[in-house]
Amino acid sequence: MFYTKILAPHFPQHCFCIVTNGGEALDAVRRTQYDLIITDLSMPILEGDELYSLILKMSAEEPRKMPPFIFCSGVKQALDDVRATCSGKLNRFMLKPFRWHELQDAITEALASDSGFTAQEL
Repeated sequence: MFYTKILAPHFPQHCFCIVTNGGEALDAVRRTQYDLIITDLSMPILEGDELYSLILKMSAEEPRKMPPFIFCSGVKQALDDVRATCSGKLNRFMLKPFRWHELQDAITEALASDSGFTAQEL
């Protein structure tokens, strides 16, 4: 709820889906095409980079766009590691803690740069 209250006024043309773990995130993506996915690298059930890999695989197998990701972590080395393996052209990487305007800027950039891409374009 907190994120929805903060994000919704700044991005009124977009809907938000908040989940509590990577498994729920994967289920949500199977049901709905999202414009952007914001994920923590450390989540229960599926880590953020595992979620990315599974969604990338789904995008290659199905006629759907691969949404850009914003990966968040409080561990710089974890972000550097995932940057090396999940460096899609639209992905962003944010070290926590970050300021609200930094997240807002990353969301704005990701949404403006493209509405997604096919797995073959990576």
